[in-house]
Parts: sequence; structure tokens; C-alpha cells
Amino acid sequence: MTKIYKKPFKETVTLKLVFEMFIVLLLMWFICKYFIFSGLLLVADMAGWIAFGVLLFLVLAVCCSFFVKYFFIVLHDNRIVVQNRLLPFFKLSRNYAEIGKVRFWMPTPGRFPTDSIEIVLTGKKRGGLFFGISMVDPKDLPEIVSFLESKGIKVDTYKELSPKQYREVDRKIRKGEL
Repeated sequence: MTKIYKKPFKETVTLKLVFEMFIVLLLMWFICKYFIFSGLLLVADMAGWIAFGVLLFLVLAVCCSFFVKYFFIVLHDNRIVVQNRLLPFFKLSRNYAEIGKVRFWMPTPGRFPTDSIEIVLTGKKRGGLFFGISMVDPKDLPEIVSFLESKGIKVDTYKELSPKQYREVDRKIRKGEL
């Protein structure tokens, strides 16, 4: 049995999403036209190529920060898949036997302002990759948690932490206590 947890497309495409996409595309166009492509004509020494590489890295980081928030969750009988809504080929798939813990992080002031999931593999004390699951309806979270717990996975949900509580939880995770 496969269960897909994602919002309908009408709820997915919001004014905020369109505005963010427009800003990212405008920023990429501006940087590519006025810095990268014009800089390629002027790059003749090693310092120029290093500056070009740093600038290209920054452009890619901005693009990735936009796309990393729009994931949804697919639960299969033997594995979990966290897949991007805008780039469907960008996904993470893990068997339940490989997973030691799953952490759900709900929005907290002063950190990533989107619901996110962190999948920690068995044998790792510290965290794994964070994926923003803003495409999952928050009402589905209890159902997802109960399904994962029925598969024998420890699930932690962190909601509405104050900045001080968040720092304390983060410190315990880095020490391997949680």
C-alpha cells in the first residue's frame, strides 16, 4: 500500500511561491548576464577564475535554497520517499530498516521557517539531511508519525520551540544525546 502526503496543486501554487520563483529567476538572469557571462570574456588569470567559481557557487546556493523547501512524503510498505514537488527527479528514498530516527521540525522563530523532516540513518548519532515539507498538509502529520512508529522507527516532533529551547535541543543532538 502506498500513501502520498501532498497538498493539491491549487494549494501548492500560491502567490508566495510565484513571487519567490520570479525573484530567483530574476536574480539568476541579472547575475549571469552582468557578472558571469561578461566576466568570462575578461577572465584571463587564476584570480578571475576563482572569483568566477565563487560567484557561480553562490548562484547555485540561492537556487538550491529555493527548491529545498517544496517536498512531499510518500510512504510505501517498505520505504519512505521524500520527493520534490517542483523537481520530481530530486528525491530521497530510504528503507525503514536503514532509518534509526525521524525528526519533524515545525517552524521556530530564528530558524528555517518551514516544516521540515530530518531522516537519521541507523548507527548515526547526529542528524541527516533536512528537507522542507511545505507541500505536506500539517493535518496529516499525526497520521505520518503513527505510520512510521508502527514500522518501528523512533519519531521526534519538535513544535513551537522558543529560540532557547531550540538551541538546547540542537546542542543535545550535536552531542548525540537525542
